[in-house]
Amino acid sequence: MKDIAFEKYKLSDKRPFLTIGMFDGVHSGHRCLLHELVSLSSADNTESVVVSFPVHPRQVLGATDGGFALLDTQDERVQKIASCGADWLLWLNFDKQLASLEASKFLDLLIEKINPCEVLVGYDNRFGRKGSREFDDIVSKGEYKGVRVRRSDCKVLCEGLEVSSTRIRKLLAEGNVSLAQKMLSKPYSICGNVEAGRQIGRQIGFPTANIAPNPEKLLPKDGVYAVRVLHEGRQYGGVLNLGGKPTIDQAERSCEVHILNFSEQIYRKQIEIEFIEYLRCQKGFETLDELKQQIEKDCDEAKKILGDL
Repeated sequence: MKDIAFEKYKLSDKRPFLTIGMFDGVHSGHRCLLHELVSLSSADNTESVVVSFPVHPRQVLGATDGGFALLDTQDERVQKIASCGADWLLWLNFDKQLASLEASKFLDLLIEKINPCEVLVGYDNRFGRKGSREFDDIVSKGEYKGVRVRRSDCKVLCEGLEVSSTRIRKLLAEGNVSLAQKMLSKPYSICGNVEAGRQIGRQIGFPTANIAPNPEKLLPKDGVYAVRVLHEGRQYGGVLNLGGKPTIDQAERSCEVHILNFSEQIYRKQIEIEFIEYLRCQKGFETLDELKQQIEKDCDEAKKILGDL
């Protein structure tokens, strides 16, 4: 897959199939749409084009309280969209001027630059100026200036709930990483370089790797999790503490993981952490010995959940 800036795309002799969206998380609903797009383009012997935005529209329009975070970094989105088989990923800078366009004007922009044979969007998607119903009118007609325009029938449910990026964010905020995993088709994960910590865990026999995740990435609810740790092509089980450290009176939020059956030196190296299951909320202990006993229980529980890792 080629990913380039929207303005650098060159018109093809073959009119491609096109979709557009943020695709944050590239969850199972997104994948259904992308697979449909790729299948249609393959059957028509042409290409599939995905248009997305480097910055979320909600962040541009100020529709957040400052705490809005994404499910994917831009690099992660590239990898996931590529895995669905798309030929092109075009990055279109979203700004207030673009947001003010009516749907027809936005389609004019896409047609002039890409000349698609069809624009296929999610079953509940629309674009154009907020509150405008023009896109719905265009979809009802089925075409615009010789271009087919339609919504996909892909609507994915998981345990009776509609899959969406908004719902997945809510699940993660609740600590429900297991249901989020089902909706994402893979565990939610964060990456970071291992940093120096206060080595309290080492003092009680449970050394931890402290990482600083990408600040743009959404972090799940504070608590203790059974996790999978990926490092240099290998997988390990682990217990992760996300949040403060009430036993040692540290309120600053941190992310530290005890990797099971692991003794390598990985300071300053990058690891990926996949959230598998929420174990418990954070709580303070009177002594480090009580903390040690609880961590032993957490490790036993994690081993049951993670199996042979």
